[in-house]
Amino acid sequence: MIESSEDRVISLLLKQTRKIVYFCDAGNISTNMSVHEIRKSIKRIRALLHFFNYLPEIEPIVDENHKLRKIARALTEARESYVNHSLFEKHFSNKQFLPEKKVRLITAKLAEENHKQIRILISEKEYFNVIKNVILNLKQKIRSFNKIITAEYIQNDIIETYIEAYSLYKNSYGLYSSEHLHKIRIKLKQLWYQFEAIKTNQPKYFSAKTRQLNDITEILGTDHDNYILWLHINRNLFQYLNKEEQKVFENLIQHQHELAVSGLSIKLKQFFAEKSEEFEMRITSYMGNSIPVKTTD
Repeated sequence: MIESSEDRVISLLLKQTRKIVYFCDAGNISTNMSVHEIRKSIKRIRALLHFFNYLPEIEPIVDENHKLRKIARALTEARESYVNHSLFEKHFSNKQFLPEKKVRLITAKLAEENHKQIRILISEKEYFNVIKNVILNLKQKIRSFNKIITAEYIQNDIIETYIEAYSLYKNSYGLYSSEHLHKIRIKLKQLWYQFEAIKTNQPKYFSAKTRQLNDITEILGTDHDNYILWLHINRNLFQYLNKEEQKVFENLIQHQHELAVSGLSIKLKQFFAEKSEEFEMRITSYMGNSIPVKTTD
């Protein structure tokens, strides 16, 4: 028996809550890894909770989403500090771009920042216990959600997400700043997670689209990570580099951005080959519902 999209949303939500609880309790996994996995699951849950935005009474959903958003933001600094340290090592260790002494100094500073953020989560806030309590409370509520969600809500929200992503893509005019690319990435990630709820309706189509999204968001994620590294070094550690070294660092990050963008236009064009109204018609036919949705091309 094929699982309905409504039941699948509930299954996916419960799966992510179990995953978060596991990583909150896991003692044999690095804290940095737990932070990463918890953030990913929270993003998936929030994308799926978006389906409930069409309910007449959405305050309980909004409240849960607000709590999850606060948790994700609290984990962001720890995750970014880890990625900054890893990326800087990747770009500059065993290379002649910067003096070895400067590389060691900045690497140590970045590692120190990550250790600081992890200590805050573990000792000062006991944040994993906070997260676990929020998730266990959410898990109790999720089981009642399937009584109120419908295929129409799911269809409508997926179409809206595509329209928003398509609009961001069209409004970029091929000029891809890291900030704008990140906005596109957020919407495409949301769409990717939401496709999980309906992919059995047309496996071949959604498998192809999911592969495209995976490829695109991977590129966009790398670009965003490099941008965050540049911001952090620029704001906090530039004083350890002379002007020539600062220029070397900026040139390397710019080069990484250009590499990311070089093949992106074609990939985005392929993914957004369907205009908003065409995508709406396709999803409507797959879901078997007819709901008018405002398009913005």
